[in-house]
Amino acid sequence: MSLEWNGGNTKTYKTALDKIEQSDWKAWIESLEYSPVPLWNSLDLYPIYHIASEISEQKGIMMQKAMSIALIDEFNYQIPNAEEDNRENTGKSNKAGYCFHEDSVKVLHDGKEKKMKDLTVGDRVFVLDDKGNLMQDEMIAWLHLLRTGIFKFLKITHEFGEIKLTPDHVIFVGENRSPQHASTISPGDKLSVLMTAQDHKTVYMTTVLSVQTVNGTGVYAPLTYNGRLLVDNVDVSCYSTLDHLQVMGQDVMSSHALAHLAFFPLRMAFTFGLDINDNEYDDGTGIHGYARWLLELYWT
Repeated sequence: MSLEWNGGNTKTYKTALDKIEQSDWKAWIESLEYSPVPLWNSLDLYPIYHIASEISEQKGIMMQKAMSIALIDEFNYQIPNAEEDNRENTGKSNKAGYCFHEDSVKVLHDGKEKKMKDLTVGDRVFVLDDKGNLMQDEMIAWLHLLRTGIFKFLKITHEFGEIKLTPDHVIFVGENRSPQHASTISPGDKLSVLMTAQDHKTVYMTTVLSVQTVNGTGVYAPLTYNGRLLVDNVDVSCYSTLDHLQVMGQDVMSSHALAHLAFFPLRMAFTFGLDINDNEYDDGTGIHGYARWLLELYWT
């Protein structure tokens, strides 16, 4: 184990070390009982897989998963501070939906992974139900599909990996899996994530470490019958944009439940064998015709 300081000279090291609080030293020493970590310039606990990811992102993610599974309930380190959130003001809706970028990954029912850009209507995929149980579902339509163009996404990094999605997209947060827009996520929030080890699939709670604004190619929003997805192994909704339904200032229906109810006719049409995808993307926006109609109704 070595001390790794990010730049500077010997005098800088000494000055920095002199200013370190005793409690920080104690936290770092105690953490060595659980997982290997190097010292960083602020003495934040900085897991070694983050350094591995600077060499190879995929190797970093694999190391992170292995350490987290092996040391579950004992794998502890300091959560980054609020400055790990470099977002712009993305809370205001763009009224277009958007969703995921082309390299987001879906897990198929046979355990194989497929990038969002390669997903097709009819694919069988894994999702979580509203109680967090793993189940199979079917992709029945694209709510939004644009294969070209650069768009802004939020990269939410957590203990087991990361997910990129647009700020208006709905993601499930906390033990009770409360639906929230991605723009409201902060470091320290909990997400549900699917982990696979030796063909055994388990759902864990993972802690958000940082949220950053990044660019990505294309926008993809698949719709499943259940209305939920596992994207990059994280439990998310198929829907975006809508706010909670309120009566006299009180939430009476979540954004996810409201959107899922609104898409009930489309799901019924699919159930009765109607082609719900024919000529539905002909206006240049990439938004499904039924979704366009709902958006126009919502924003009127």
